[in-house]
Amino acid sequence: MKRFTIFLFTLISIIALSSGLEISKKIKVVILPAEVSHSWLKADVDFLLSMLEEAMTNLGRFEVYSRSHVKEIMKERGLAQMGVTDVDAEKLGKLAGAQYVILLTLNNLNTGIDDGKYWASAQLSIRLLDISSGEVVATKSIDYNTGNYYKSYDEAKKALFEYVNAQFVTIMRKFFKLKAIVVKVENGKAYLKGVDPNLLRVGMIFKVEGGLGRAGYIKVEGEEDGYVVADVLYGYVRSGLQAKEMPLFGGGGAISINYYNGLMYSGVSAFGIGLTSWKGLYAEASYLVGSVASYVPFDAVLGLRVNVIRLGRIYAGFHGGADILGIYDMDLERVKGMTFGAAAGVDGRYEFDPTKGVFFKADYKYLFGIGSFQALSVGYYTGF
Repeated sequence: MKRFTIFLFTLISIIALSSGLEISKKIKVVILPAEVSHSWLKADVDFLLSMLEEAMTNLGRFEVYSRSHVKEIMKERGLAQMGVTDVDAEKLGKLAGAQYVILLTLNNLNTGIDDGKYWASAQLSIRLLDISSGEVVATKSIDYNTGNYYKSYDEAKKALFEYVNAQFVTIMRKFFKLKAIVVKVENGKAYLKGVDPNLLRVGMIFKVEGGLGRAGYIKVEGEEDGYVVADVLYGYVRSGLQAKEMPLFGGGGAISINYYNGLMYSGVSAFGIGLTSWKGLYAEASYLVGSVASYVPFDAVLGLRVNVIRLGRIYAGFHGGADILGIYDMDLERVKGMTFGAAAGVDGRYEFDPTKGVFFKADYKYLFGIGSFQALSVGYYTGF
């Protein structure tokens, strides 16, 4: 439960990251270790850096100078491969032809065992160095503990590095945002130029800024006759305006007022891609704000969702899937008990913009050993 809350608010904090840079073609980057704590083994540093390089390459908007080539340059120049200074990083970046250097400061990698289960934790910071100016243009810190859920130290460390990798990718997408120009608007479609189509993916959301506080939103559908074609969702979209990417990751967090089997309570939840798409996987996990004798009820659903209505900013659809109801013991930090069943219902939302709005859900649930009952939720959400 503690991990769920940390995860949710970590994502919300990433949304508040710097407004970032706008790009229309691939950016050349190199990833280097700056200060490295003695608690980090060289093998761990190399493993993490290789994960980050692969993830950056897979994003499609970066040319990543490989770690092996960086090591060759360091060896030729007689530079330490750990603890790279800003001055050396700038020199290496220029030699590699990079536009930006990503510097990682790796602190306090720890592992341990509690109640027969293994955990890992680390603190690290990310700095983005602009080679052209020699200035650090962005910084971000990551501090995470996996919790004692793993069968070995290696499993715990792997989970830790996977979390760091996911957060790193999120930060990079939030900072290096794509931009394009709307060249024409016809029949509810916006046609874009000024961006490399190979950097775009179907489903990407762009904000079109019209001045005087006016804005519209479009969703990439594909390519046609040399144009990037996007569906106009709603708002002010005109030719000649700039469109800027709104990085979304298909999920979000919400606060809500809920009616659950005759009880009213406030809740915090995280949801999966179904709520922000027309159809697909639907995942939601929520828990009661507050506790009774250190016990906190939680509910999770995993299934499918289909959107059936879209009227401007209004969306509505159906969802359903497997349901889990459980009790979490805050004192022992473990699940006390669970029961399983199924849930199905309808949901709707009104978008202020594609990242936030208000929603409602009405569900019919059946849980083994408890029976059937209804659940209602109304709240505010923000998307990731």
